[in-house]
Amino acid sequence: MKRFGFSALMAGLLALTACGGGGNPTPVGTYPYNPDASTTQSTDTRIAYRGDWALAATLADGTKRTGVVSISVKGSDASFLNAGAGAGGWCMNPACTTPEEQGTVLIGSLSGKLTVGMVPDGGNSTRFYFEDTDGLVKVVNGHAVIAGSGTWTMTNGSQQAAQLALVQVDSVPVANAASLTKSSTQQLAVQAASEVKVQTSNNPALAQAFVAHFK
Repeated sequence: MKRFGFSALMAGLLALTACGGGGNPTPVGTYPYNPDASTTQSTDTRIAYRGDWALAATLADGTKRTGVVSISVKGSDASFLNAGAGAGGWCMNPACTTPEEQGTVLIGSLSGKLTVGMVPDGGNSTRFYFEDTDGLVKVVNGHAVIAGSGTWTMTNGSQQAAQLALVQVDSVPVANAASLTKSSTQQLAVQAASEVKVQTSNNPALAQAFVAHFK
């Protein structure tokens, strides 16, 4: 599956104003469409998890990461079911306006668990991956939330357990973020990540599944 170049979305959502990308044509069907974990590939023609998401992560050493994910295409294959794929980026500085790193993100069901992972552009390993705590996409204050524990791989190759969360901003990828500001969406994501109970230890097989998917 191809990698995705990052868009103007990162600068927009990580700034204090709503982003102003040009947007993608709206596919047929009603959105948002955020399926729970499943062991069956759906026949639904919509793009799962389509839209823009605020990302937050808290690592075991107490440091934090924030960023955005924009899901724009279908990403399912024999392993990942009901999956959506797109671009993502993150920063350590919550006030940054450009990403420290960009990559391709996949959200989908793997072995009956709702999983999220990012492979950096040009990379051969995951930057992060996690499994939603119970496989159910929650709705908090009107926004879909995917949150769970997983692993963050540092640029030097070392790994840390991490609490991660995605909060949906809108269902139109690389589009105007409606009335939401960066601070409101990121605060929701940071709060969701902070409430995650760390359950998942390092899972090399899961990490390799994401890498193999994007080759």
